[in-house]
Amino acid sequence: MQFTTDLLFFSSLLKEFKYKLTDKDLSLLSELNNEIEKMAISYYPSSGIDTNDLFYANNKKLEELGELDPSIFIHSDYYSHDRYQTITFNQILEEDNIRIVEQFKVSDENKSIRIYKLKIPVSDDFKWLIFFQGYYNEAVLTELIRSKIKVPLVYSILDGMTRGMGSCNTLQIPTIIYPLLALDLGLKFIITEQSFKVIKFLSEHKYLSLTVLRAGLNSILLVSKNSLVSDLLKLSDTELEIEVLKKLSSIDELILNKNGVLRSFNPSDTHNDMVLKKLK
Repeated sequence: MQFTTDLLFFSSLLKEFKYKLTDKDLSLLSELNNEIEKMAISYYPSSGIDTNDLFYANNKKLEELGELDPSIFIHSDYYSHDRYQTITFNQILEEDNIRIVEQFKVSDENKSIRIYKLKIPVSDDFKWLIFFQGYYNEAVLTELIRSKIKVPLVYSILDGMTRGMGSCNTLQIPTIIYPLLALDLGLKFIITEQSFKVIKFLSEHKYLSLTVLRAGLNSILLVSKNSLVSDLLKLSDTELEIEVLKKLSSIDELILNKNGVLRSFNPSDTHNDMVLKKLK
């Protein structure tokens, strides 16, 4: 079959831009499309300009991932755009000793889609980065689920609704309830600083309110036909909180700390309670 951009899982997002493809662009996008069909994918929602997942979300740093070693990394962030940064994202990659082998970009004043083929210091293999700048995470989740793309790993630091700056989107799905999307995404692992201990604290102190929780569950139904979530939303507030916390508490967690140093984030940063969640 001859390649066209309609084969890409994010083809509907590409159609929002005016652009003209060169032969080199088509070759790169065709290669990416072939890789998506056979390579493991990691997704980093609300990534900002962070590149830690490229260095730490792999089975060399975390042997607990088993055979899972992502080659395709997907980032999305509503606020991230070169015009808001003091340096460009390409310069950030360069500063992190990440070499851009090939790249493709479409953009307008508010958003962009960047495709990178990369060489990173911790791997001999090529890695791919797809960066949706100016997009809500839910727009990317919608395309992944619609296209039945499997994402076995989510890397999530500073969830928007509960720990970061994501309240601009009233339809946001807090990443702490991403486990409820496990069947839709083929999700097996989540790397995060939000352990169940943290989630329980957020719930007890109303940082994770029932309003936010219900809104998040309703937002899941906008991207997925999820019968489990539909059933949860039929419960009373008290029952809903109990059931969601029960489901989240049943997830196996491994603290990602060795001799006082995190194995999943730059040790110069302050996260000291990160965990690997293994979904059943």
